[in-house]
Amino acid sequence: MRTGNLSGHQSYDDPYSFHGVTMLTALLRLFALRPILAGSLVGIPILTLIMLGLATALFLKLLLFVVLPITLGLWLLRKVRRAGWNDKETPKVQTL
Repeated sequence: MRTGNLSGHQSYDDPYSFHGVTMLTALLRLFALRPILAGSLVGIPILTLIMLGLATALFLKLLLFVVLPITLGLWLLRKVRRAGWNDKETPKVQTL
């Protein structure tokens, strides 16, 4: 909200403004004057998110196509071996 004072200048009640310039406007001016700074401030978080998404996709593919089939294959192999044994011939293993 603008209010006039005795000197004729207008002041702003907005706590985020500095001499009538909002923080967003100041950031846009800063980015326009220093494009490398703007690229690093905006680009690094975006690149980090992209890399995190790619790493997550790689992990899920590794889990789904490598770890899960090996685990299921081993489990099935053990299940088939145990099912074929006769109870009389099965060695008795004492567990603690």
